[in-house]
Amino acid sequence: MLAVATHPLVQAHFGCDDDAGEVWRRCIERTRIRWGLDGPRRGRDGLNQPDLTAHTWWLGLERMLLGAAVPDGFPEPVLGGVVPLTGVDTADIEALAPLVSIVGIVDELDRAVAEDRPVADWCDRLELTLLRLAGDESDELEAALRELDALRQPATDVPVPFHDVKTILSGSLAAAVGRQPLRTGAITATSMIPLRGVPFRVICVAGFDEEAVAPRDGDSDDLVERQRLLGDMDQRVDIRRSLLDCLLAAEDRLIITCTGMSVATNATLPLVTPLAEFVEFVGRHGVPSVERMGEEFSGIEVFHPRHACSRQNFVSDVVRPQTPWSHDRAACHTAAALGAKPATDTAAGIAPPPRSLIELKPLAAFMADPLWPYVRETLAINPWWDNAGVTPATIPLELSKREQRELRDDFLRQRLAANPPPALAAEWAEAVQADGEVP
Repeated sequence: MLAVATHPLVQAHFGCDDDAGEVWRRCIERTRIRWGLDGPRRGRDGLNQPDLTAHTWWLGLERMLLGAAVPDGFPEPVLGGVVPLTGVDTADIEALAPLVSIVGIVDELDRAVAEDRPVADWCDRLELTLLRLAGDESDELEAALRELDALRQPATDVPVPFHDVKTILSGSLAAAVGRQPLRTGAITATSMIPLRGVPFRVICVAGFDEEAVAPRDGDSDDLVERQRLLGDMDQRVDIRRSLLDCLLAAEDRLIITCTGMSVATNATLPLVTPLAEFVEFVGRHGVPSVERMGEEFSGIEVFHPRHACSRQNFVSDVVRPQTPWSHDRAACHTAAALGAKPATDTAAGIAPPPRSLIELKPLAAFMADPLWPYVRETLAINPWWDNAGVTPATIPLELSKREQRELRDDFLRQRLAANPPPALAAEWAEAVQADGEVP
C-alpha cells in the first residue's frame, strides 16, 4: 500500500509533498498499522477472525480522522467502537485525505479480486484504477495501457481468476522496457530484445557479467521449466542469440563492459562464456593478442581503472595507445587534487566550532542505527515505505517492556485525574484493546 501511495505519479496526481508523507509516517507508526485492509479480508491469508480489526488499514485511517475531529481526552471508543488517535492536528486532515482516497481506490480493486471475471473486465478495472491513481494526463502510463489493450483485444468472455491476468501482465510489463520507440535520435536505454535487425551507430552492452547470463528460476507453475525436453527453448542459446543481434546491429562501434578485475584481490576475472567465445572467435580471424602482467589477452580487450578519477585515465599510452582514456573534466580535476601534495601549513587562529547540545533521544537512535538518522535528518530522505525490518507486517502477540511501561503510565495518569470515571479499569482496557495496543 505504501509503495502505491508514495509513487511519484500518485503523489503528483494527488498533490502530496514531503510534509504530507511525514504526516503519513507519523500516524501510521502511532496507529500500528500492520497488514490487511479490514478484518474479514484477512481470511484470504489464513487469519479467519473477521471481528479482529486491529492493525488494519481502515481502522487506522478511521482513528486518524476521528482523532483530528474530536479533542484529545480519555481514550475510549466513540463512533462505532473506534478509539480516536490522540495528538492529531486538524491541519493534518488535508494531508490524510489523499491517503484515504488512495486506500479507497486500492480497496475497490481488492474487493473485485475475489471473483473470476473475463479478461476484458479485468483490463477495464486495472485501467480505471491506474487512471484514478496517476491521472489520465500522465505519459508514463502509456506502456502499461498499451499492454492492457494488447491483452484485451484477443480475449474471450471466459471468466478467469485475477492471478492468471497478473501473471501475464507481470511478464509482459517486465519486458516492456525494451519496447520503447527506437530510432528517435537520442540515446536509447533498452534491453537486447529489440536490437534484432534494427541498426544503430553505437551499441553499448553494460554489465555483461555472470549475473546477467545466469539462468533464473521460473514460475512454479511453468511445466516447461520444471521438465526440460529436447527441442525446448534454452536460455543460454537465447543469450548468445541476443548478443549476436547486438553485434550485427552495431554499424560503427560495439562496446561491451564487464567486471574484469576482482574487487577483493584485484586478480583478473574470466569472461562470461558467450563473451569468451566471441573473443576467441575474433582471435581466429586476425585480431592480435597483447601481453599484460604476464598474461595474454585479445587486442579488443581494454583494461581501465575502476574509478573515474584515477590519474591513469588522463595519461596517454596508459590505457589506450596515443590517447587518454577519459575526457571528463570534473574527474580530471578530482584526479589532480588527489595527486597533489597535502598542505603542510594550516591557518592559525581558527577557533573550534561551537559545541551543540545533543539530546538523549537522537543520540540513542543514532547508536541503535546510525544510517537511519543520517538519511532522514541530514539528507532529508524519507525511506519509511521500505522499512519492513523496522515495522514488521505481523500482528504483535506480546508487549515489550517499553510498551508495558507506557501502558502503565497511561493508566496511572488516568487514575490520578481529577474526576476519573467509575469503571475506569474496564473502559481503559476496552480502549487499549480496540486500538490494538494490547494483543
